[in-house]
Amino acid sequence: MTVEFAVVFPVLLMVGFISVNAFVFLGDCAAFDIVARDAIRLQADDGQHEAQGCVEICARIEKGLSMEHEAVSVASERTAAGHIRYVARTAFSPPFLKGAQVFGVAVPPLEHEVVFVVSPYRAGVIA
Repeated sequence: MTVEFAVVFPVLLMVGFISVNAFVFLGDCAAFDIVARDAIRLQADDGQHEAQGCVEICARIEKGLSMEHEAVSVASERTAAGHIRYVARTAFSPPFLKGAQVFGVAVPPLEHEVVFVVSPYRAGVIA
């Protein structure tokens, strides 16, 4: 029984470690979805949709998440209907996986993105 435990215990630890990290990533994705959509809604009301607007959205997301192990980026583009399409991305890389390799291949960060389309229409403003 001791030998079986010695063989199975490292596998159970690995499965537990992977499960905990998966749940942390899923929780971070859910928080990112909420914060990113709120930040984009606030920016749509501000009226700036170019690079400065993306920087402001990114700052709002980072402030709302306040997580050290995630990198956030935001891009925007105009669609054919005149709407603005925002794409907010986050890259999840926990500190213990920095520089980690599996069979000589670097472990990439897990990525998640939110796509949100808003109308630039503002009451009383003619574009």
